Amino acid sequence: MPSNGKAAFVWASASAVSISVLSLLILAPVQQTQGYSNGAPTVSCGDMIPQHGVDAQFGPSPFLIHLMDGEIVLMDNSVHLELRSSDPQIAFEGYFIMAFDKNDHSANARPIGRFKQSANDVKVMDCPGGMQNAVTHSTNVKKSSVTLEWFPPENYSGQVVFRTTFVKGKSTFWVKQESKSVSFVMETTSSKGSPKAPMTGQKGSGSSSSSTVWAGLIAASLLAFLLVR
Repeated sequence: MPSNGKAAFVWASASAVSISVLSLLILAPVQQTQGYSNGAPTVSCGDMIPQHGVDAQFGPSPFLIHLMDGEIVLMDNSVHLELRSSDPQIAFEGYFIMAFDKNDHSANARPIGRFKQSANDVKVMDCPGGMQNAVTHSTNVKKSSVTLEWFPPENYSGQVVFRTTFVKGKSTFWVKQESKSVSFVMETTSSKGSPKAPMTGQKGSGSSSSSTVWAGLIAASLLAFLLVR
């Protein structure tokens, strides 16, 4: 092959390699961003970090977890949650939430229960240890609130806390923001509206009536005795 042709071939090959490398460098961040805009990756199940390549925020979060059913729930009932902003002017793009037993202090605590799939920017995930035990966003559209429904394990009677990672933007997020605890209790007889025990005053009134009857009988007996004489 003539030297000019060989040089042209080498130059063309080098150019093709350069273009391929440049294309990968350009497309890689785009693909990564698209993946996270559709929800947290499965690798986040462990530490709840969204893998954005930057550190989490350590200051107070403008977002909170509202317990719509209160802090005491009957056993086997579901819990309704609202992820929302404390400031209407501040929205979040993404979130990642799981429920944990409050007394599980192990390094690798597993999420419990399951979430219900709904249509308002909710994507249910399967993290290790269960199914449908985590929820993340399905789009990165800005939102001021998201409503979720969670079901406890069958016959569960402990305390649950919900931990959420809120993402305001790719470089601004708060990890494992914790809710107040929810206690699951058994339904008792009193909660079904059974009759209450008589009041003390009512018992006293009954005793007084009995004394009056006895006094009347004694008086009648004395009167009969006098008349006979």
